[in-house]
Parts: sequence; C-alpha cells; structure tokens
Amino acid sequence: MFLLLFNLGLRVSLVITEDRTSPCSFHCAGNETCDNKIGECTHGCQDGWTGLTCTKLCPINCYKDACDWKTQQCVRGCNPGFTGTFCDKSEYRSYFVVHC
Repeated sequence: MFLLLFNLGLRVSLVITEDRTSPCSFHCAGNETCDNKIGECTHGCQDGWTGLTCTKLCPINCYKDACDWKTQQCVRGCNPGFTGTFCDKSEYRSYFVVHC
C-alpha cells in the first residue's frame, strides 16, 4: 500500500507498508499500539497529527504543529499572526481604500 497525505502542500507524509490488514496509523504516539478492529490509537498521536486514528493533520497554524488529538484544538498556542482555538483567525485586518 502506498499512501500520500498532504495539507495544502506544506507538509507531506509518505507511508509505505506491506501489511494490508492493519488499520492502524503510523502516527500513533510513540508508535504505540492501537485498537486493530477500529484503528483508534490508544495513547494519542505524534505531534502534527490528530483524530482518533491519527490520520488528520493538526490545523496548519498551530505552534509547533501541536494540537489535541481528540479535539484538534491547538495546545501550545498559535504561530505569529494567528489566533483562536484552532488558530484559524488572522490577527491582521485588511483595509481597503478606494480613491475616486
């Protein structure tokens, strides 16, 4: 199996495996075990990954790619210029001036 995961082309994860029967993600925390029947990671995800099966990327503007594996909320704050629980709000406002 060959799987290529990406988020807006900024981060790429390539997974190659011969084991086609295991639904477990390669992104479980510490390469720990998971529930083989449903694929849920039992101890969370590696930094940068979220979701019960650790197959979703954390929001792109989380500081150091750290988010809660169950809620997807950024746990270490946001990268500069962003705010909000999911770091999805820009701190910069756009102002347009129209000259007639």
